[in-house]
Amino acid sequence: MKVFGICGSPRNDTTYHVLKEALDKLNNHGFETELFSCFGKDIGPCMHCDYCLEHKKCISHDDMLEVYEKLQQCDGLILATPVQSGGISSNLSAIMDRTRALEAVDYNILRGKIGMSIAVGGDRTG
Repeated sequence: MKVFGICGSPRNDTTYHVLKEALDKLNNHGFETELFSCFGKDIGPCMHCDYCLEHKKCISHDDMLEVYEKLQQCDGLILATPVQSGGISSNLSAIMDRTRALEAVDYNILRGKIGMSIAVGGDRTG
């Protein structure tokens, strides 16, 4: 079973380490794991231009292309985010919005995948 972890933090700090630990535990139990970090990546927001609905792919050519491939291949998904202003990071929000391009190809593409979320807060606003 393949588990894909996405770290939505703009830094490789606490959220990254918590996700890495979770993936390491799964790896020790025989799961194949892979970690994607938003740190240093170029992932723009979804423009809702509807290009993906007609062409079955996103018009933006950035680091999200790697995420699309891994999301299609994985059996399980872990989304990890720092809590920022009481919500998820803008990086993870952009990734979630951009999955619209995958749904344009196959609306059920993520159906049946096992999911987990990790939220890391470090102060009163997080």
